[in-house]
Amino acid sequence: MSANLVANVTISGNIRCFSTLSAKTANVATGFAIGGVYTYASFGARIAGGNYFTAVIMQNGSVRTFGRNNFGQLGVGDTTNRLTPVQVPGISGARALAAGRYHTAVVQNDGTVRMFGLNTSGQLGVNDTTNRSAPVQAIGLSTGTAVACGGNHTAVLLYDRTVRTFGFNSNGQLGVNDTTNRSTPVTVLNISTATAVACGVSHTAVLLADGTVRTFGYNFAGAIGDNTTVDKLTPVQVFGISSSATAIACGLYHTAVLLADGTVRTFGFNADGQLGFNVNDGFNRLTPVQVFGISSSATAIAA
Repeated sequence: MSANLVANVTISGNIRCFSTLSAKTANVATGFAIGGVYTYASFGARIAGGNYFTAVIMQNGSVRTFGRNNFGQLGVGDTTNRLTPVQVPGISGARALAAGRYHTAVVQNDGTVRMFGLNTSGQLGVNDTTNRSAPVQAIGLSTGTAVACGGNHTAVLLYDRTVRTFGFNSNGQLGVNDTTNRSTPVTVLNISTATAVACGVSHTAVLLADGTVRTFGYNFAGAIGDNTTVDKLTPVQVFGISSSATAIACGLYHTAVLLADGTVRTFGFNADGQLGFNVNDGFNRLTPVQVFGISSSATAIAA
């Protein structure tokens, strides 16, 4: 624990404290219950980019957004584009955020999740399909620790290490064994030890505490990493990664995994060389390959 203590403070209720983590393990939820107050150190993404817009968490916990705003994805109560950062109203304790194609998600210090932007598939999690230009609270989420947004779906990691998803589900990217859209959060099947989440346009990846990775959803190019091109409606284990994954990231149709030895594995769509393994054949990869020239020192990944 830090030696910097605050005197004369009385706290009652449940408190969850999270340690400050290095960049290499910044998505791993570690913490302990002291006894509903939540306190968190640095955790989860603090900057995110959607389709022509950007969101940033400031040091004071407020959120600034800028760029395209045609569906209210900037969260400032209108649909006017912004050329410089504007503050999102009603958010003062943000600790993690994510951006989808045209929607934004913010995890608050109290574990609730604020959503705004496009909602045609229920990706805001508020039990309707009406767009929102100002933040609304996703239904039934009070212990969120991290969030990821796909093209039109959202995934939230909870304190108990389960994952909730909502929104577009045509390819099974919600992980609930069907292809029905959801406008309120549902629990991903067979996940109980998650430490991080990531989303591609129509697939989802979950890092587990044992260092393995589960994926589900759209798989035409092998982004699921299970040596097939068949969509998966429930989580499956990525082939060949048995214990050492420490971080995950998803591009449109590909996935990247950071390993504990500082190397990176990628799989999925490779038409433009996005897998980075120095084979210019244009072929997708259905199982992980090692990124060329990164042999020991990687500490974070993005896609």
